[in-house]
Amino acid sequence: MSKSIFSKGLHGESVHVDPTKVFDDLSWEKASKKVENMPYTIGQILHHMSFWQDFILELVEGNNPPPPKDNEEEWAIESFPAEKMEWETKVAHFKAGVLKAEELADKKLTDKNELFLELVMHNSYHAAQVVVIRRILGEWDSI
Repeated sequence: MSKSIFSKGLHGESVHVDPTKVFDDLSWEKASKKVENMPYTIGQILHHMSFWQDFILELVEGNNPPPPKDNEEEWAIESFPAEKMEWETKVAHFKAGVLKAEELADKKLTDKNELFLELVMHNSYHAAQVVVIRRILGEWDSI
């Protein structure tokens, strides 16, 4: 996989919405709102995406992070976010992780191809969930 293909996949270029943009212009109140027949809130999905993005990037860097102890660790079962600052901090953390992935890809893309591909697929999948929930909430008008 080339750096260009990785970057396009990471940002959904020509394929789907950029996962770093699905949280833009969304209030923490809407992010924590439970939608009928959906198992998680947008905030919980963001927490999950950040958790696994951090985990994968640790592996890329050659570390051996411990797997999650339970679902609560990776899904933030409790209400998330509980306040504006918590939401903004987590969104910024997620976006910083995407930038870190691009930086690491410059150095390690060839020998860590599978991990980078897992990150792209995971973020893409959950970004689509966020868009669906935003549409249900009336908070998504992009095509």
